[in-house]
Amino acid sequence: MILNHSSLGSLQSRRRGGAPLACAIGFLRAWRKEERRSLRGQSFPWGRLATGSLVLAGLLGADGWIRMDALRADYKAKLQQAKAILQTSADGIARSTFDWAKWDSLYAWFGGQEPSFPDTDLEATTLFDGGARFLFFETDGRPRLSYSRRGYNHPSDRALLACTQSNLGRLRSKRDRIQLICTGASGEPYVGVATWITNSDSTAPPRGSLAMLEPLIKPAFGPAYNEPLRWLLHRIPQLSSPQPAAQRRRGELPAAPLMAPNFYGPEGAPLALAQEQFQLPWSRQWLRDLLLGLGFGAGLLGVRAVMLMERRRQLLIRRSIERDSDRRLRQTSRELDLLLARMGMGPIGPEGEEGVMARLIEGESEQAPPLVAAAPMEQKLERLTSRFQRFLERARNLALLDPLTQLPNRRYFIEQMQRQVERCRSQQQRLAILFVDVDKFKNINDSYGHA
Repeated sequence: MILNHSSLGSLQSRRRGGAPLACAIGFLRAWRKEERRSLRGQSFPWGRLATGSLVLAGLLGADGWIRMDALRADYKAKLQQAKAILQTSADGIARSTFDWAKWDSLYAWFGGQEPSFPDTDLEATTLFDGGARFLFFETDGRPRLSYSRRGYNHPSDRALLACTQSNLGRLRSKRDRIQLICTGASGEPYVGVATWITNSDSTAPPRGSLAMLEPLIKPAFGPAYNEPLRWLLHRIPQLSSPQPAAQRRRGELPAAPLMAPNFYGPEGAPLALAQEQFQLPWSRQWLRDLLLGLGFGAGLLGVRAVMLMERRRQLLIRRSIERDSDRRLRQTSRELDLLLARMGMGPIGPEGEEGVMARLIEGESEQAPPLVAAAPMEQKLERLTSRFQRFLERARNLALLDPLTQLPNRRYFIEQMQRQVERCRSQQQRLAILFVDVDKFKNINDSYGHA
């Protein structure tokens, strides 16, 4: 295990309970050192950093512009779809409204000539099964009758009567019609059309006005029809705000009409779309992309940090191995110097038995000059190798040959005798020994010496 100063500091801090912070600080310090080492001899790449920042800013700007354009296109498509559905509903109601408003029986009932018209004609039609309302008004705008499947003049029709009554002033000619979007007693939206009541050929003067309203949101229509309408109604402040009049006094409602021909709502005001705030969803998406970009950049920095720290770890491991190798090499060199000194090849020859052994192994005529302590390792090893080879040869001679006659000595004879005895015993053979002696050999040695 390799520990540097930052690692030791992190371990000490871990014992004190600050392990995460200490580890982070140690990691950052080591990363900074490795970055300096990688940039050694080079200046910090400010130019590349500035270029990368400009490229990133350009990409984020282009991404923001594309997202803003996509939001506007999506808003425009949803708005056109919702307007088409709304206008289709209003046109269908308009056809039924004009048919009833130009019915002679209704015109006669308003003149007091057919009092049974509501009971016989209104209750007989299936037009009201889907929740439709008929609202009848006098020429001066006073409500005369409201009818639905709930009955005549039901209390739930009062909000619809008030909304329609506030817009009747816009009826001028016999062929005029008013498109309405009103809210019921429970806040549910209704779409309808109001027009004058006259005879079938529109030659008689109007005797009143008729408004037909139907629920705008119906569960039977399904989400493909209802969801765009809910999206559109949510963007009409007069219908979604609880106090539209106060907002109009403060000038907070936009002046842009909902569509042409326009729809009118509560308090006789033309319905208008609120200014769409693209900045909030755009800023959220752009911030998300920015965070993704920063996260990607942080990931790249993290990968670079991990790579640099791995390189640093490998460098520390290599240095540790080199230090261990140097230590072992120095220890080997010391042991080699000691061995060379024992064998008589050091700067100072050995004494006592080691000195005698060294002289016997080396031989009087083969002694080489001693090596100094600062001699190269290769020279020491070469001298030791050659000395070891001579040592083996001299040891063999000392162990097996007589130094005077260079003939096999007693040890060699005994070892060879034992081997021959074992061989003959195993092979069931006989063995003979020939003994040769020299007369008066001791006198020769004593007179002339061993040499």
